[in-house]
Amino acid sequence: MSFTLLPVTDENFINRELLIKEMLDTLRDKSLKFGYALYGKRRVGKTSIFKELERILKKDKKIVPVYISVWDISTNSVNGFCDCLNEKTIDCFAPHLKLKHKAKDLALIPFNFARDILNNLKISISVKDLISFTIAKQPADKSPDRSLEDVFSLMEKLSAETNKKCILFIDEFPDIIKLKTNGSKIGEGIIKKTRTILEDAKNVVLCVSGSIKTTMRQAVLSSNSAFYKQFIVKLIEPLDKESIKRLFMQNFTESKFDLEALDAIYKVTRGYPFYAQFLGRILQKNNSSKIKVSDIENGMEEFLMQEGNILFKEEFHNLTDNEKNILREMSKRVNSTTSEISKKLALESSTTSKTLLYLQEKGLIEKEKAGVYCIEDPIFNDWLLKNIS
Repeated sequence: MSFTLLPVTDENFINRELLIKEMLDTLRDKSLKFGYALYGKRRVGKTSIFKELERILKKDKKIVPVYISVWDISTNSVNGFCDCLNEKTIDCFAPHLKLKHKAKDLALIPFNFARDILNNLKISISVKDLISFTIAKQPADKSPDRSLEDVFSLMEKLSAETNKKCILFIDEFPDIIKLKTNGSKIGEGIIKKTRTILEDAKNVVLCVSGSIKTTMRQAVLSSNSAFYKQFIVKLIEPLDKESIKRLFMQNFTESKFDLEALDAIYKVTRGYPFYAQFLGRILQKNNSSKIKVSDIENGMEEFLMQEGNILFKEEFHNLTDNEKNILREMSKRVNSTTSEISKKLALESSTTSKTLLYLQEKGLIEKEKAGVYCIEDPIFNDWLLKNIS
Protein backbone atom coordinates (compact mmCIF):
# COMPACT_ATOMS: atom_id res chain seq x y z
CA MET A 1 0.00 0.00 0.00
CA SER A 2 1.03 3.59 -0.46
CA PHE A 3 -0.34 7.05 0.18
CA THR A 4 -2.30 8.66 -2.64
CA LEU A 5 -3.72 12.06 -3.46
CA LEU A 6 -6.61 10.50 -5.39
CA PRO A 7 -9.88 9.33 -3.82
CA VAL A 8 -9.09 6.10 -1.95
CA THR A 9 -10.86 2.76 -2.38
CA ASP A 10 -10.52 -0.89 -1.42
CA GLU A 11 -7.73 -1.63 1.10
CA ASN A 12 -6.81 2.06 1.36
CA PHE A 13 -10.35 2.91 2.44
CA ILE A 14 -10.39 3.66 6.17
CA ASN A 15 -13.06 3.98 8.89
CA ARG A 16 -16.29 4.40 6.92
CA GLU A 17 -17.11 0.67 6.84
CA LEU A 18 -20.39 0.94 8.76
CA LEU A 19 -21.61 3.78 6.57
CA ILE A 20 -20.68 1.86 3.42
CA LYS A 21 -22.56 -1.22 4.65
CA GLU A 22 -25.67 0.82 5.46
CA MET A 23 -25.60 2.55 2.08
CA LEU A 24 -25.03 -0.70 0.19
CA ASP A 25 -27.93 -2.42 1.96
CA THR A 26 -30.24 0.47 1.07
CA LEU A 27 -29.07 0.98 -2.51
CA ARG A 28 -29.22 -2.75 -3.31
CA ASP A 29 -32.85 -2.97 -2.21
CA LYS A 30 -34.79 -2.73 -5.45
CA SER A 31 -37.96 -1.71 -3.63
CA LEU A 32 -36.32 1.40 -2.14
CA LYS A 33 -36.05 4.59 -4.20
CA PHE A 34 -34.23 6.72 -1.63
CA GLY A 35 -30.68 7.77 -2.34
CA TYR A 36 -28.17 9.47 -0.05
CA ALA A 37 -27.02 13.06 0.35
CA LEU A 38 -23.54 13.37 1.83
CA TYR A 39 -22.45 16.75 3.12
CA GLY A 40 -19.37 17.90 4.97
CA LYS A 41 -16.34 20.10 4.67
CA ARG A 42 -14.01 19.90 1.69
CA ARG A 43 -11.34 17.19 1.77
CA VAL A 44 -13.02 14.99 4.41
CA GLY A 45 -13.49 12.04 2.03
CA LYS A 46 -16.97 12.32 0.46
CA THR A 47 -15.63 11.49 -3.02
CA SER A 48 -13.81 8.44 -1.63
CA ILE A 49 -17.11 7.16 -0.21
CA PHE A 50 -18.79 7.48 -3.60
CA LYS A 51 -15.84 5.89 -5.42
CA GLU A 52 -15.74 2.98 -2.95
CA LEU A 53 -19.48 2.40 -3.42
CA GLU A 54 -18.98 2.54 -7.19
CA ARG A 55 -16.16 -0.02 -6.97
CA ILE A 56 -18.25 -2.46 -4.93
CA LEU A 57 -21.48 -2.00 -6.88
CA LYS A 58 -19.72 -2.66 -10.19
CA LYS A 59 -19.44 -6.27 -9.01
CA ASP A 60 -23.17 -6.50 -8.33
CA LYS A 61 -24.99 -8.21 -11.20
CA LYS A 62 -28.21 -6.31 -10.52
CA ILE A 63 -26.81 -2.77 -10.33
CA VAL A 64 -25.03 -0.33 -12.63
CA PRO A 65 -23.33 2.56 -10.80
CA VAL A 66 -22.63 5.81 -12.68
CA TYR A 67 -20.36 8.43 -11.09
CA ILE A 68 -19.86 12.05 -12.20
CA SER A 69 -18.45 15.14 -10.52
CA VAL A 70 -19.84 18.55 -11.46
CA TRP A 71 -16.36 19.97 -10.82
CA ASP A 72 -14.97 17.84 -13.68
CA ILE A 73 -17.18 19.38 -16.38
CA SER A 74 -14.72 21.38 -18.49
CA THR A 75 -17.32 23.32 -20.53
CA ASN A 76 -19.21 24.51 -17.42
CA SER A 77 -22.46 24.28 -19.38
CA VAL A 78 -25.67 22.32 -18.85
CA ASN A 79 -25.37 20.61 -22.23
CA GLY A 80 -21.71 19.82 -21.50
CA PHE A 81 -22.74 18.20 -18.22
CA CYS A 82 -25.44 16.18 -19.98
CA ASP A 83 -23.09 15.11 -22.79
CA CYS A 84 -20.55 13.92 -20.23
CA LEU A 85 -23.20 12.06 -18.24
CA ASN A 86 -24.56 10.44 -21.41
CA GLU A 87 -21.08 9.14 -22.27
CA LYS A 88 -20.54 7.80 -18.77
CA THR A 89 -23.95 6.15 -18.76
CA ILE A 90 -23.36 4.34 -22.06
CA ASP A 91 -19.89 3.24 -20.96
CA CYS A 92 -21.15 1.95 -17.60
CA PHE A 93 -23.93 -0.06 -19.26
CA ALA A 94 -21.70 -1.24 -22.15
CA PRO A 95 -20.63 -4.56 -20.53
CA HIS A 96 -24.28 -5.48 -19.97
CA LEU A 97 -25.12 -4.63 -23.59
CA LYS A 98 -22.07 -6.52 -24.92
CA LEU A 99 -20.93 -3.22 -26.40
CA LYS A 100 -17.14 -3.19 -26.77
CA HIS A 101 -16.73 0.42 -27.86
CA LYS A 102 -16.61 3.57 -25.74
CA ALA A 103 -19.32 6.15 -26.39
CA LYS A 104 -16.69 8.74 -27.29
CA ASP A 105 -15.20 6.39 -29.91
CA LEU A 106 -18.61 5.68 -31.44
CA ALA A 107 -19.19 9.41 -31.75
CA LEU A 108 -15.93 9.85 -33.70
CA ILE A 109 -16.57 7.25 -36.39
CA PRO A 110 -19.00 7.73 -39.34
CA PHE A 111 -22.59 7.40 -38.17
CA ASN A 112 -23.33 4.45 -40.49
CA PHE A 113 -20.41 2.47 -39.04
CA ALA A 114 -21.56 3.22 -35.51
CA ARG A 115 -25.07 2.14 -36.42
CA ASP A 116 -23.74 -1.16 -37.83
CA ILE A 117 -21.96 -1.82 -34.53
CA LEU A 118 -25.18 -1.18 -32.60
CA ASN A 119 -27.24 -3.32 -35.00
CA ASN A 120 -25.09 -6.31 -34.10
CA LEU A 121 -26.08 -6.03 -30.44
CA LYS A 122 -28.91 -8.18 -29.12
CA ILE A 123 -30.92 -5.27 -27.77
CA SER A 124 -34.24 -3.71 -28.70
CA ILE A 125 -34.51 -1.44 -31.71
CA SER A 126 -35.72 1.42 -29.52
CA VAL A 127 -32.58 1.25 -27.37
CA LYS A 128 -30.36 1.08 -30.47
CA ASP A 129 -32.11 4.19 -31.75
CA LEU A 130 -31.70 5.92 -28.41
CA ILE A 131 -27.94 5.22 -28.25
CA SER A 132 -27.57 6.33 -31.89
CA PHE A 133 -29.37 9.57 -31.12
CA THR A 134 -27.29 10.12 -27.98
CA ILE A 135 -23.88 9.72 -29.65
CA ALA A 136 -24.88 11.90 -32.60
CA LYS A 137 -23.93 15.57 -32.47
CA GLN A 138 -26.65 17.38 -30.56
CA PRO A 139 -27.91 20.82 -31.65
CA ALA A 140 -26.20 23.67 -29.83
CA ASP A 141 -29.53 25.34 -29.11
CA LYS A 142 -31.01 22.30 -27.37
CA SER A 143 -32.83 23.44 -24.23
CA PRO A 144 -31.40 22.50 -20.81
CA ASP A 145 -34.71 20.90 -19.83
CA ARG A 146 -34.69 18.69 -22.92
CA SER A 147 -31.04 17.76 -22.33
CA LEU A 148 -31.83 16.65 -18.77
CA GLU A 149 -34.91 14.72 -19.88
CA ASP A 150 -32.85 12.86 -22.48
CA VAL A 151 -30.09 12.00 -19.98
CA PHE A 152 -32.47 10.40 -17.51
CA SER A 153 -34.49 8.77 -20.30
CA LEU A 154 -31.28 7.07 -21.45
CA MET A 155 -30.55 5.77 -17.93
CA GLU A 156 -34.12 4.62 -17.40
CA LYS A 157 -34.35 2.77 -20.71
CA LEU A 158 -30.93 1.14 -20.43
CA SER A 159 -31.85 0.01 -16.91
CA ALA A 160 -35.12 -1.49 -18.15
CA GLU A 161 -33.40 -3.14 -21.13
CA THR A 162 -30.76 -4.81 -18.95
CA ASN A 163 -33.02 -5.36 -15.92
CA LYS A 164 -30.63 -3.40 -13.70
CA LYS A 165 -31.01 -0.72 -11.07
CA CYS A 166 -28.97 2.38 -11.92
CA ILE A 167 -27.36 4.27 -9.04
CA LEU A 168 -26.29 7.74 -10.14
CA PHE A 169 -23.67 9.46 -7.96
CA ILE A 170 -23.35 13.21 -8.56
CA ASP A 171 -20.41 14.70 -6.64
CA GLU A 172 -20.69 18.39 -5.69
CA PHE A 173 -24.30 18.32 -6.83
CA PRO A 174 -25.30 21.88 -5.71
CA ASP A 175 -22.79 23.34 -8.17
CA ILE A 176 -25.03 22.38 -11.09
CA ILE A 177 -26.83 25.68 -10.44
CA LYS A 178 -23.60 27.37 -11.61
CA LEU A 179 -23.66 25.61 -14.98
CA LYS A 180 -24.46 27.91 -17.87
CA THR A 181 -26.79 27.99 -20.84
CA ASN A 182 -26.36 30.71 -23.47
CA GLY A 183 -23.70 32.31 -21.26
CA SER A 184 -25.93 32.68 -18.19
CA LYS A 185 -26.07 30.55 -15.04
CA ILE A 186 -29.00 28.16 -15.06
CA GLY A 187 -29.83 28.66 -11.36
CA GLU A 188 -32.09 26.56 -9.13
CA GLY A 189 -34.35 25.62 -12.03
CA ILE A 190 -32.05 22.75 -12.95
CA ILE A 191 -32.42 21.22 -9.49
CA LYS A 192 -36.20 21.50 -9.63
CA LYS A 193 -36.23 19.96 -13.11
CA THR A 194 -34.06 17.06 -11.94
CA ARG A 195 -36.43 16.45 -9.02
CA THR A 196 -39.44 16.47 -11.36
CA ILE A 197 -37.84 13.97 -13.74
CA LEU A 198 -36.84 11.61 -10.93
CA GLU A 199 -40.40 11.52 -9.55
CA ASP A 200 -41.32 9.22 -12.44
CA ALA A 201 -38.09 7.19 -12.47
CA LYS A 202 -38.56 3.48 -11.81
CA ASN A 203 -34.99 2.23 -12.17
CA VAL A 204 -32.75 5.19 -11.32
CA VAL A 205 -31.74 6.28 -7.80
CA LEU A 206 -29.78 9.48 -7.22
CA CYS A 207 -27.07 10.02 -4.59
CA VAL A 208 -25.45 13.44 -4.18
CA SER A 209 -22.72 15.17 -2.22
CA GLY A 210 -21.83 18.75 -1.45
CA SER A 211 -19.09 20.60 0.41
CA ILE A 212 -20.63 24.00 1.03
CA LYS A 213 -23.37 24.12 3.65
CA THR A 214 -25.18 27.10 2.17
CA THR A 215 -25.52 25.52 -1.29
CA MET A 216 -26.37 22.07 0.12
CA ARG A 217 -29.07 23.73 2.20
CA GLN A 218 -30.36 25.49 -0.90
CA ALA A 219 -30.35 22.30 -2.99
CA VAL A 220 -31.20 19.54 -0.54
CA LEU A 221 -31.44 20.31 3.18
CA SER A 222 -33.78 23.30 3.44
CA SER A 223 -37.55 22.82 3.70
CA ASN A 224 -37.77 25.12 0.65
CA SER A 225 -35.43 22.99 -1.50
CA ALA A 226 -36.72 20.78 -4.31
CA PHE A 227 -35.11 17.67 -2.81
CA TYR A 228 -36.18 18.24 0.80
CA LYS A 229 -36.72 14.86 2.51
CA GLN A 230 -35.90 13.03 -0.74
CA PHE A 231 -32.55 11.70 0.53
CA ILE A 232 -31.12 9.93 3.52
CA VAL A 233 -28.80 12.68 4.74
CA LYS A 234 -25.37 11.92 6.22
CA LEU A 235 -22.88 14.41 7.66
CA ILE A 236 -19.32 13.30 6.84
CA GLU A 237 -16.79 14.32 9.48
CA PRO A 238 -12.97 14.15 9.47
CA LEU A 239 -11.48 10.83 10.60
CA ASP A 240 -10.98 10.18 14.30
CA LYS A 241 -7.55 9.72 15.88
CA GLU A 242 -7.63 5.93 15.81
CA SER A 243 -8.49 5.88 12.09
CA ILE A 244 -5.60 8.21 11.28
CA LYS A 245 -3.28 5.93 13.27
CA ARG A 246 -4.66 2.93 11.37
CA LEU A 247 -3.99 4.64 8.04
CA PHE A 248 -0.34 5.19 8.93
CA MET A 249 0.10 1.74 10.45
CA GLN A 250 -1.04 0.24 7.12
CA ASN A 251 1.76 2.09 5.36
CA PHE A 252 4.53 1.97 7.99
CA THR A 253 5.54 -0.51 10.65
CA GLU A 254 4.68 0.47 14.23
CA SER A 255 8.35 0.46 15.22
CA LYS A 256 8.91 3.24 12.65
CA PHE A 257 7.27 5.79 14.97
CA ASP A 258 8.24 7.38 18.25
CA LEU A 259 5.56 6.99 20.92
CA GLU A 260 4.11 10.49 20.47
CA ALA A 261 4.51 10.66 16.67
CA LEU A 262 1.20 9.03 15.74
CA ASP A 263 -0.68 11.41 18.03
CA ALA A 264 1.18 14.29 16.40
CA ILE A 265 -0.06 13.20 12.94
CA TYR A 266 -3.66 13.58 14.07
CA LYS A 267 -2.89 16.90 15.74
CA VAL A 268 -1.40 18.51 12.62
CA THR A 269 -3.88 17.03 10.08
CA ARG A 270 -7.00 17.36 12.30
CA GLY A 271 -8.20 14.05 10.88
CA TYR A 272 -8.63 15.31 7.30
CA PRO A 273 -7.89 12.31 5.03
CA PHE A 274 -6.51 14.46 2.19
CA TYR A 275 -3.93 16.14 4.42
CA ALA A 276 -3.05 12.88 6.15
CA GLN A 277 -2.39 11.27 2.75
CA PHE A 278 -0.22 14.22 1.72
CA LEU A 279 1.77 14.10 4.96
CA GLY A 280 2.22 10.35 4.52
CA ARG A 281 3.74 10.87 1.07
CA ILE A 282 6.18 13.42 2.49
CA LEU A 283 7.21 11.07 5.30
CA GLN A 284 7.71 8.20 2.85
CA LYS A 285 9.80 10.44 0.62
CA ASN A 286 11.98 11.61 3.53
CA ASN A 287 12.44 7.97 4.61
CA SER A 288 13.66 8.59 8.18
CA SER A 289 14.81 5.51 10.09
CA LYS A 290 12.63 6.60 13.02
CA ILE A 291 9.76 9.07 12.61
CA LYS A 292 9.67 11.59 15.46
CA VAL A 293 7.31 14.41 16.34
CA SER A 294 9.74 16.86 14.77
CA ASP A 295 9.54 14.91 11.47
CA ILE A 296 5.74 15.23 11.55
CA GLU A 297 5.89 18.96 12.24
CA ASN A 298 8.57 19.53 9.59
CA GLY A 299 6.57 17.47 7.07
CA MET A 300 3.46 19.57 7.65
CA GLU A 301 5.55 22.74 7.41
CA GLU A 302 6.84 21.51 4.04
CA PHE A 303 3.28 20.87 2.92
CA LEU A 304 2.09 24.34 3.95
CA MET A 305 5.01 26.09 2.25
CA GLN A 306 4.90 24.15 -1.01
CA GLU A 307 1.66 22.32 -1.74
CA GLY A 308 -0.34 24.69 0.46
CA ASN A 309 0.52 27.53 -1.91
CA ILE A 310 -0.83 25.51 -4.83
CA LEU A 311 -4.04 24.63 -3.00
CA PHE A 312 -4.81 27.93 -1.32
CA LYS A 313 -2.92 30.84 -2.88
CA GLU A 314 -4.91 31.33 -6.07
CA GLU A 315 -8.25 30.97 -4.29
CA PHE A 316 -7.18 33.52 -1.68
CA HIS A 317 -5.91 36.06 -4.18
CA ASN A 318 -9.17 35.87 -6.16
CA LEU A 319 -11.04 37.22 -3.14
CA THR A 320 -11.99 40.85 -2.62
CA ASP A 321 -9.89 43.03 -0.30
CA ASN A 322 -12.56 42.90 2.41
CA GLU A 323 -12.74 39.11 2.17
CA LYS A 324 -8.96 38.81 2.42
CA ASN A 325 -8.75 41.16 5.38
CA ILE A 326 -11.50 39.38 7.26
CA LEU A 327 -9.86 35.98 6.71
CA ARG A 328 -6.53 37.35 7.89
CA GLU A 329 -8.19 38.65 11.05
CA MET A 330 -10.18 35.45 11.63
CA SER A 331 -7.08 33.25 11.28
CA LYS A 332 -5.67 34.76 14.49
CA ARG A 333 -8.27 33.12 16.76
CA VAL A 334 -10.46 30.01 17.00
CA ASN A 335 -13.65 31.91 16.30
CA SER A 336 -14.65 35.51 15.66
CA THR A 337 -17.73 37.63 16.17
CA THR A 338 -19.12 40.11 13.68
CA SER A 339 -18.60 43.01 16.08
CA GLU A 340 -15.04 41.92 16.85
CA ILE A 341 -14.11 41.82 13.16
CA SER A 342 -15.78 45.17 12.46
CA LYS A 343 -13.91 46.81 15.31
CA LYS A 344 -10.49 45.36 14.37
CA LEU A 345 -10.83 46.29 10.69
CA ALA A 346 -12.80 49.52 11.14
CA LEU A 347 -15.62 48.23 8.94
CA GLU A 348 -19.30 49.04 9.03
CA SER A 349 -21.24 46.20 10.64
CA SER A 350 -23.36 45.82 7.48
CA THR A 351 -20.22 45.46 5.33
CA THR A 352 -18.78 42.83 7.67
CA SER A 353 -22.03 40.85 7.73
CA LYS A 354 -22.35 40.93 3.94
CA THR A 355 -18.73 39.83 3.45
CA LEU A 356 -19.10 37.01 5.98
CA LEU A 357 -22.11 35.78 4.01
CA TYR A 358 -20.08 35.78 0.78
CA LEU A 359 -17.28 33.82 2.50
CA GLN A 360 -19.85 31.29 3.72
CA GLU A 361 -21.20 30.88 0.19
CA LYS A 362 -17.65 30.18 -1.01
CA GLY A 363 -17.20 27.48 1.63
CA LEU A 364 -14.33 29.29 3.37
CA ILE A 365 -15.96 30.01 6.72
CA GLU A 366 -18.83 28.58 8.71
CA LYS A 367 -21.32 30.08 11.11
CA GLU A 368 -21.04 28.38 14.50
CA LYS A 369 -23.95 30.28 16.00
CA ALA A 370 -25.56 33.72 15.66
CA GLY A 371 -22.81 36.27 15.06
CA VAL A 372 -19.95 33.78 15.61
CA TYR A 373 -17.82 32.45 12.73
CA CYS A 374 -14.71 30.36 12.15
CA ILE A 375 -12.55 29.40 9.16
CA GLU A 376 -13.91 26.09 7.92
CA ASP A 377 -10.65 24.35 6.98
CA PRO A 378 -8.14 24.43 9.87
CA ILE A 379 -5.23 23.69 7.52
CA PHE A 380 -6.19 26.69 5.39
CA ASN A 381 -6.18 28.64 8.67
CA ASP A 382 -2.63 27.42 9.37
CA TRP A 383 -1.57 28.45 5.87
CA LEU A 384 -3.01 31.93 6.36
CA LEU A 385 -1.09 32.38 9.61
CA LYS A 386 2.19 31.35 8.01
CA ASN A 387 1.90 32.95 4.58
CA ILE A 388 -0.38 35.98 4.69
CA SER A 389 0.82 38.93 6.73
